Amino acid sequence: MEPKSYAETWNRLLSDRRVRQVGDEVELVARAAEADGRSPFEIDYERVVFASPFRRLARKTQVHPFAEVDHIHNRLTHSLEVASVGLSLAKRVGAFLVARGDLTPAQADAVCWIVQAAGLAHDIGNPAYGHSGEQAIQSWAEGRRDQLDGDPVWTDFRVFDGNAQAFRLLARSDTRPTAYFRFTLASLGALVKHPRLASSFAEDPEGERKLAAFTSEEVLFRRIWQEMGLVRADGTFMRHPLSFLTEAADDICYRILDFEDAVTLDIFPHDEIAELFRTLLPPADRAQSAGMTLQWLRARAIHDLIRAFSEQFEAHYGDIMSGAFSGELKDLLEGETRAAFAEIKARYAVLFANHRKVIAEIGSYGQFALILDHYHGFLQAMPAEGGAPALADMTALHRHLVQLAWGPDFYAANRGRPRAWWAHAVLDFVSGMTDDYLNTLAHRLGK
Repeated sequence: MEPKSYAETWNRLLSDRRVRQVGDEVELVARAAEADGRSPFEIDYERVVFASPFRRLARKTQVHPFAEVDHIHNRLTHSLEVASVGLSLAKRVGAFLVARGDLTPAQADAVCWIVQAAGLAHDIGNPAYGHSGEQAIQSWAEGRRDQLDGDPVWTDFRVFDGNAQAFRLLARSDTRPTAYFRFTLASLGALVKHPRLASSFAEDPEGERKLAAFTSEEVLFRRIWQEMGLVRADGTFMRHPLSFLTEAADDICYRILDFEDAVTLDIFPHDEIAELFRTLLPPADRAQSAGMTLQWLRARAIHDLIRAFSEQFEAHYGDIMSGAFSGELKDLLEGETRAAFAEIKARYAVLFANHRKVIAEIGSYGQFALILDHYHGFLQAMPAEGGAPALADMTALHRHLVQLAWGPDFYAANRGRPRAWWAHAVLDFVSGMTDDYLNTLAHRLGK
């Protein structure tokens, strides 16, 4: 029986449209081709490369905050590596799809740019201190539930997620200073690993907190997913097939490189991690690995994992395209590779318990809380329906907070916005801070 062709499906999935917001209306628009020959997906990639939020990732924690060794990974170097591994995965899968007749060679080239752009931007919404920063923001909101009104925006604080923040920054055209991103629909699809909305948490407080979009972007998300044909008949959302490649690139990079860093920082012995990397290799590579450096083993492990992940994508391609597969490609790994990945996961308990990391992350809770408390007072002074007071009529403290986060021109231009809009502007500012800036600002505000 001839395998089903998904050529028409890919035509929708590789949409180069962008979002334009006019008031509360969401429009999807396509731009004419650039005179210099760049595709919309190359432009997505380049917009990230030159963006200040991307540069700030250089001072945001990957795993080890305030590491004293300069070549320890931060979020920026991690993102560059994810984009690189994503390109390798996309080339393999693209060749497979061209051979099937599902993609043209030009579309396969587009897939490479899309996955690179998504890989480069996948952590752009992460706050200082990584996942601990997410938890610190969530903890602040949970601890002040009695002070927060019933606006859905507070659900977004309670389930704050760097993935949803990244979608917000990359999709919206009215955020500051990232309105220029306006990713194509295809690149947004490749970015989203968990197609879940914050509003679903309001209905199920014990549910999964990994999100695609906050309540502020729900209409926008639904429109984009509908356009790409990723909404099932029952209204639930499917994953974009390329998101499995972005996720796999992330998995490969952090599970290998976090442990290379751990050896550098003397958290694990060299020989122990070398042997762990060796178990990721197929027999032919393992046979020539004796005496090789940890860097050689790391490089070879990444190479072999790229092959293993792409093979699983191809083997389960029909289920991925139909939406029947909703897990992760790493769940499909086999034999010793699967066992080694599980062992790496188990060792994260030791990695995350490192005392320097724990001390820094405990401190981050108070730092986030101090800053958010100041801005919560500012938000309480904002009318719920919009029409904020002139800057000159605000308290001196609130004027200073406006100056710190946005400046008077931005405030004057957006005075008509409702409180919920300003609440997300606060989240944009606070989650955009680097580890250093958060630490410094909290100390100064606390004096």
